[in-house]
Amino acid sequence: MDLYSRKIVGYEVYGCESSQQLADVVVRATLLEGGRAPKILHSDNGSPMKGSSLLELCYKMGITTSNSRPRVSDDNPHIESLFRATKYWPGYPYGGFENLRDSRTWVEKFVNYYNYHHRHSGLKFVTPHDVHEGNHLEVLSMRQKLYETTKELNPKRWINSKVRDWSPPGENLDHATKG
Repeated sequence: MDLYSRKIVGYEVYGCESSQQLADVVVRATLLEGGRAPKILHSDNGSPMKGSSLLELCYKMGITTSNSRPRVSDDNPHIESLFRATKYWPGYPYGGFENLRDSRTWVEKFVNYYNYHHRHSGLKFVTPHDVHEGNHLEVLSMRQKLYETTKELNPKRWINSKVRDWSPPGENLDHATKG
């Protein structure tokens, strides 16, 4: 996940996990992003994330690795937010999946929904894809103008003197994958 845009840029579902599989996901995600490797790859402290295959790939690609603090389950609020969105998405399989193919199909549908249709509250209700591609700037600017125009037309409707702030979220953040 790109932390700036919240877009899921790489994913895969396997029957078990390994450092080599994770390295393959990073390579595919980098290729899908037009060859732009992330500056930092943050992960939990699982053995695949600290395995030699992934660490060697990161070194070769100039990616700095970062790990969550030991024994801290909520160290990454962006991922916690994604987990919540996953669990509350219609059709979440609380009973599990029948097979690997079904889990891959479900995850693919969820990622498509999340990236292209989910209007993220932390992103001022635009999609992660829109932020990732920079399309959110025009949408948020139009919203700001609409609110200001509406206030001018009917000032009594507004309890306080300010309209909602639709400025882009985290403008001063360094974009994690676009760098």
